[in-house]
Amino acid sequence: MIDLDLTGRTAFVSGSTQGIGLAIAQRLALAGARVAVNGRSAERVQEALDALVGAGVDPSQLIAAPGDVTAEDGLAAALEAAGEVDVLVNNLGIFGAAPALEITDAEWKRYWDVNVMAAVRLIRTTLPGMKERGWGRVLNIASDSAIVTPAEMIHYGVSKTAPLAVSRGFAKDAAGTGVTVNSVIAGPTYTEGVQDFVYELVDPSLPWERAEAEFMRLHRPQSLLQRLIRPEEIANMVVYLASPLASATTGGARAWTAGTRTRSCRERRAAIPPTRFLHNCVMSAASDESPAHSWSLNRNLQGSPVGRHGGRATAADAPVRAVHGHR
Repeated sequence: MIDLDLTGRTAFVSGSTQGIGLAIAQRLALAGARVAVNGRSAERVQEALDALVGAGVDPSQLIAAPGDVTAEDGLAAALEAAGEVDVLVNNLGIFGAAPALEITDAEWKRYWDVNVMAAVRLIRTTLPGMKERGWGRVLNIASDSAIVTPAEMIHYGVSKTAPLAVSRGFAKDAAGTGVTVNSVIAGPTYTEGVQDFVYELVDPSLPWERAEAEFMRLHRPQSLLQRLIRPEEIANMVVYLASPLASATTGGARAWTAGTRTRSCRERRAAIPPTRFLHNCVMSAASDESPAHSWSLNRNLQGSPVGRHGGRATAADAPVRAVHGHR
């Protein structure tokens, strides 16, 4: 029997008044969790609660947790409203296009503070309680821009690469405690904000269906799905990782990236000149290589395995399996 039951658990979803965050809040509530809905203003949070109730969520499962989690006082207020947090979903994020050489220091800092440090502070505040209680889930919503950094938004790509390391590091801190920490690498996803972003890059006179197709063709050609993912599709992955079924999944980055085109290890090996390592790749589940080689394999010219940092390979060099093969 599939057990996604989160009854008795409390989830906090940052930035959950719209888009992916709102879809995650809905799916977690439908799985039985009490969900703290977070946004910067009480008004926006109440609108989100009303929308969730209208979608069939029991009002008793919802908690209003307004507060700007990028600020110390706002974070404290939001978590106080939520109470003990069993499932933390770091969904808050900002994005936007800008020419690479025109991104100012202030803008770099803003992206880092919102997309990275807000998550770090929330983890730092909630993880001790999870470890003490012997159960918890931390999920950081990353982006395939961490792997295929778009030329038009490198500041965003950098800020979405960091959560992969944040997840891995805090997973090691929580090792053996019953708490898991993972990233979800979301591919291009349809939200109101993304629709505005798409029209910045394609002809704004196009109807939405054509604009979406043109954006995917020109700016996300690696997608095999060739459409934007829907928020509820990301939410489904989050609910699984928050559930008892994912109790042995930690320290990883799980890709939900619209069927991103990958090359097998064999293809990538053939493309690398035989002057340094013969190959260094993380296998795709769809790879033509054997399952025995499903972790990061680095071999030097003499054929001896080496770790990612130059020493001999160890168990610590096992990969984040879903982070692979993007071009």
